[in-house]
Amino acid sequence: MIRLLLLVVLSQYPGQELDRALQAYYNSINRVKYPKVESLKVDVDVTDPKQTFEVTIYRKRPTFFRQSIRTKSATIVQIYDGVKAWGLDYAGRKRELGDRQLRYLKSLAPIDPLLLSVSKSRMELKNPSSRSGYWQIIIEEDDEQNIFWVNKKTGLVDFTRREDKTLKRTIDSEIMSYKTFDGFVYPILIHQKVKEGTKVTAFTYKVKEVEINPELPADFF
Repeated sequence: MIRLLLLVVLSQYPGQELDRALQAYYNSINRVKYPKVESLKVDVDVTDPKQTFEVTIYRKRPTFFRQSIRTKSATIVQIYDGVKAWGLDYAGRKRELGDRQLRYLKSLAPIDPLLLSVSKSRMELKNPSSRSGYWQIIIEEDDEQNIFWVNKKTGLVDFTRREDKTLKRTIDSEIMSYKTFDGFVYPILIHQKVKEGTKVTAFTYKVKEVEINPELPADFF
């Protein structure tokens, strides 16, 4: 009876319920007491309808991002330095990328967009959630909306949606499984659908290794 009353009270204060959802998520991804995550290196295999290619992703606080995409014919390097997006040519020279790629790389830069890189004032808890058994957290930024569905039993994010109104692009992701790397829980299998206009492309991400807090020099980005 006391627990039921507590849940009723919490439901009357969305801010408290949001704190509860975030705390459940934080507890789920940090299985042991772990120092603050300042940087990440992630090795992943990405499969689209035509091929599978290897990607190495680097993230560093506050919003630095670099990815190296290796296909059978070439290696593509893309960088977001916190302001602009860059590509590297075969000689290692930087060239500035366009707005479309800038928006895409910027959206990938935060180490953890749900907790570590977003002000809570920009978050909204949708009640009731569109999925039973989940907290639904919405983050609005300019003309982009990010939605996270946090499982109330596990505290983990099982589904996400990113909608970019400018690019008219929607990315739906389903996180199938997680693995613990040095006490930090990270998704290792993700099914994703990217919709741009009427075109829909499916991707599968299989994470092979995650390195926590690697040393990344400033000129790396």
